[in-house]
Order: sequence, then structure tokens, then C-alpha cells
Amino acid sequence: MMKKGVRILALEDSPFSKKGGKALIIGLVGRDNIVEGMLSFGVDVDGSDSTEMILRSLRRSRFLKQVRVIALNGITLAGLNIIDVRRLSDELGVEIVAITRKKPHARLLSVAIGKRGLDVKGKRAMLKSLWSGIELKRTQGYYVQYLAGVEEPSDELVRISAGMLRLAHIIASGIGRGESSGRV
Repeated sequence: MMKKGVRILALEDSPFSKKGGKALIIGLVGRDNIVEGMLSFGVDVDGSDSTEMILRSLRRSRFLKQVRVIALNGITLAGLNIIDVRRLSDELGVEIVAITRKKPHARLLSVAIGKRGLDVKGKRAMLKSLWSGIELKRTQGYYVQYLAGVEEPSDELVRISAGMLRLAHIIASGIGRGESSGRV
């Protein structure tokens, strides 16, 4: 059972150009619906550096020993920059939850990778490896992905994580566009 008041890092990308470049990533750290800090860093649009940049940013921060959960809006950032959630969990000793409103589909991600002409072989292999070790549940209007073999995230953890992701989305969108828009 996850301890009450656990610190969560919620990560969200800002709007970005599909033509490439960098996307700003905003990470909010908080617990019990109280934001205690923020991280920011960039990742390559449709690149392969999201996992490394999350690790580097968190390791350099004062929050490293406090964060117990990383909340994501899906398993990609900046388009098709796939996050190796298993590596994050293993190296940081944290729980990972990916929360989306729409049901995630590995096949659709694989098709998108092919259409974009990205490192098709490498990205598809990573996606296949990740997908085989991820569980999916539906709760509170969200689809929640979490690593197989770990405790299923509680509804309270999902609710708090979704709220923090929403706030991270508002901040990232506001910085990227000059005004927030959309919803997580």
C-alpha cells in the first residue's frame, strides 16, 4: 500500500513543432494536491532522449530522494519520444503511472512510428518490450498503465496524479503558447 502523502513527479510536455527541435518538459513535484517544486528540461521531438533526460533532471534535483511516483500522460513525450518506464522504475526505485483519457494502443503507436519514418526498428522493439510488461486498468474516467508485477495504483493515487498532470499541462501549455489550452 502506497503511503499517504507520497511525493509525485508529474511530467508534461509543452506544445511543440512536429517538424522537430526540442520540446519543453515541465515536472511538478508535490503531494496531497500541494505543489512543492518544479523541474524543467528539454527533449528532442520524436527523439529517443526522454528517459535519459528525466533521469538526469531528477538526479540533479533536490527532489531525487523524495519522489516515489512518476506520473505521465502516456508513455511518450514530445510526440514519439518513448519513455523507458521500466528503466526509470528500476534505476530510481519509483512507481510509474501513465494516465490517459483515451485507451492506449501499442499498434497505433507502432503505425505512427512507421509513418514518421523514425528509428522504426529501434522504437518498435522498445515499444514491444515495454508493452509486454505493462498492466492497464480503467478508473475514474482514465486509463492507467503501470508496470506488471507491482501493486496496482490506488484510486487516490490516480486522482492526485491526474490532478498534478493537469496542472503540469496548464503550466506547459501556458509557457508554450502564452496561454493554457486543452486538457489532459
